[in-house]
Amino acid sequence: MLEIKTIKNNDLLAVEKLLRDHNQIVSDLYKCIDTTMAVYDQNEIIATAGFIQSEIYALVKFVVVKKDRQMEYIGDGLLKALLNMAEKNDIKRVFVYPKQTEDFFLKIGFNVLDLDCADLIHTIFRNEYSNEKILEATLPEIFTKACRSNH
Repeated sequence: MLEIKTIKNNDLLAVEKLLRDHNQIVSDLYKCIDTTMAVYDQNEIIATAGFIQSEIYALVKFVVVKKDRQMEYIGDGLLKALLNMAEKNDIKRVFVYPKQTEDFFLKIGFNVLDLDCADLIHTIFRNEYSNEKILEATLPEIFTKACRSNH
């Protein structure tokens, strides 16, 4: 049975390994340690996601699913749980630099951010800024869109 929950200190090494295995920046974990969730299959962490926040804004730093567990829609559920956590933290807008996973975020319900708003991201998340395409989800509106797995 799969379970999604926030990580605990004794999970850190497993999450670090999962991030390294997917060429993610391990130090990002420590920027968002209180807002990182994982999917557990028994006691094994098979996916993780985390965000940093600034007031009513959040920036997703990573969403990673073990390679042999991809295509099971685990990432969909994990991202929705992460967005739910963000909403409970009074976050209204969630951003992500999607890199090669743009389609995944668009199917979940993120939208391409208007280029005029890119300065907002640069101002809010100064040290995290990238000149890549930015996607945005507005909370709670994103929850009215179905996950891919419901199609």
